[in-house]
Amino acid sequence: MGWYKTDAAGVGKELNENFPLTLRVAPNGTNPMLPALAKFASTCHCLFDDASVSSESYQKQLAAEIADISAHRGTISKYLHSDADYIGYSHSNANIDNAYWWRDEAGTLKCGLIDFGGYSCASVTALLATGLFSAEAETMEKHGDTLFQAFIDGVASMGGPTYHLDELRLRMTLELAFTTTNIAGVCPIVYKYIKNAEWASIKDRHDERVAGRDMNAFLARSNAMYVVNTVTRYKRQGAYQTVKDFLRTLDTRQVTPVLPLGPGF
Repeated sequence: MGWYKTDAAGVGKELNENFPLTLRVAPNGTNPMLPALAKFASTCHCLFDDASVSSESYQKQLAAEIADISAHRGTISKYLHSDADYIGYSHSNANIDNAYWWRDEAGTLKCGLIDFGGYSCASVTALLATGLFSAEAETMEKHGDTLFQAFIDGVASMGGPTYHLDELRLRMTLELAFTTTNIAGVCPIVYKYIKNAEWASIKDRHDERVAGRDMNAFLARSNAMYVVNTVTRYKRQGAYQTVKDFLRTLDTRQVTPVLPLGPGF
């Protein structure tokens, strides 16, 4: 995210040629799968530590908010791609199944990637968000700014652009809201691994069918908790209000995208 920008004629040029930025963002409009989110919250309510998020009343409110935000998806996307500094290269799923960490003999923390299949050029917020999607709401509430600042400092230490915490936090919340408008599309995947009817006998997320080490449990858990974490963080971070405030101040912001966006934006 940082070092390639310091060598634009060398590694930067090579990365740009082999991994060009491609904007694959859906246009304005509510995801037709939105009703699947309320069904998931009801069927898989045992996974929610915060029962208010899975409640029927909040799910109705959430559906209305998603429909409202979905009318501005293009505007949000333009802004998230509006600054070249916020476009970068990274693995889009740098979680523990694709990345690893170790300390060398001096105790210095190092890291590496197992799988480069998800390596791409995209908005910094999209790449950073996918690396943090397993973090639960409590973790982000307590440590979100610390994690963001560590990212800011790390990029700067490698010669990359200087990000500002307030702006990065805003963009990350907009990214969270944008993701929430699409999260219903993940819900049906969960039922491929744990059938709909089976959830009635699952009491919590520690059930072996969810927490177990076999592949079905892993895939059910990773997709289900992606949904749970996303909507919980959306609610508790006040993402909807952030979007509304952002839209009200839009005329004071630079929103020319780095690359042209297609029809619908």
